[in-house]
Amino acid sequence: MENTQTINTLIFKKSWFAYAKELIYFTFFSLIIFGLLPLVKQNFSNMEWIIYGFFILLLIKLFLKLYELFVFSLIINQEGVFISSGIFPWNKGIMGAHWENIGVAYYETGFINWITKAYPVKVENKFTQKFDVYASHIHRGDNCVSEINFIISNIRTKQA
Repeated sequence: MENTQTINTLIFKKSWFAYAKELIYFTFFSLIIFGLLPLVKQNFSNMEWIIYGFFILLLIKLFLKLYELFVFSLIINQEGVFISSGIFPWNKGIMGAHWENIGVAYYETGFINWITKAYPVKVENKFTQKFDVYASHIHRGDNCVSEINFIISNIRTKQA
């Protein structure tokens, strides 16, 4: 099945809401860690370095997660819809679906999604009815889904 239509490459990234969520988690756990500091100082003298160690690990985790969100891309191109993600060699990669395998794409609605313009995008395989592509908190994910479904309808119209 050959796709003769020219499709411009579109790249969609994570929304600011995904970053904010990670910062909220970081703040919450930092408050817990530093809330334990007086208790540790009182009961275990000279052991506060453990609390500081946990905080440094939490900080490293935050930076890695924010970088992972930054490098995440949902790509629409001539071949299909793909997700590029990962920051380490063992989890870096591309996965997705080719146009001939895509059944439909849709996004989940909701108040928070509408306010933040960060929609989860789902691309369903037309043969298995399972999600070949799922990405949460995509900035303007509603536009992404519109583009995917528009391309699918154009491909099917040309095939008929």
